[in-house]
Amino acid sequence: MYLKKLANVVTPPDAALQIITLEEGIDHCRSDNQDDHNYISSLIATMQAHLQSAFAFSLFDQGVQLTLDGWPRGESKLPLGPVQTIDSVTWIDSAGDTQTVDAADYYLNPAGQPETIVLGFNKLWPTGLTRGPGSIFVDYTAGYASTIAGVPADIKHAAKLLIGHFFANREEIITEPGVTQVRLKLGIDALMTSHLHR
Repeated sequence: MYLKKLANVVTPPDAALQIITLEEGIDHCRSDNQDDHNYISSLIATMQAHLQSAFAFSLFDQGVQLTLDGWPRGESKLPLGPVQTIDSVTWIDSAGDTQTVDAADYYLNPAGQPETIVLGFNKLWPTGLTRGPGSIFVDYTAGYASTIAGVPADIKHAAKLLIGHFFANREEIITEPGVTQVRLKLGIDALMTSHLHR
């Protein structure tokens, strides 16, 4: 049976946390123009959101809830990693009451990308009837860091490449002398491949 999954951020990180500082962005773009600084600041926020969405990871520590339609068979992937801890597994029974699965019945397998929740040896998921689809919830904490100092260097460098790219080229298509409309290529794939959490 196919189990539909939906992962949502339920406890977002501090909105002030940024993938790089404004000073780092200004330095990378080599800009001495004060008028550019607001644009660079907006690029930092945009590229942070873009990288997290494109590569499906959590940059700063946040609470994520995975909603399932039914109990998984075997391992179940946990999107938006890297996952630090599984905080709880709860479900709503046919009477509408919330039940909690004993934490000793499952564990986090950190080896994969994405990480997975695994049913323990000789353990069973609850056998009672659920309320229906979307009644099982896995809550977990995910993220690379709690502060900017903990952001992996390759992710920071990928962000700088993107910010520098969009700072220097403010249109998707450019026209070079003697060349008709060249689509710009972004050199971040090599840096970011290891951080893909799908």
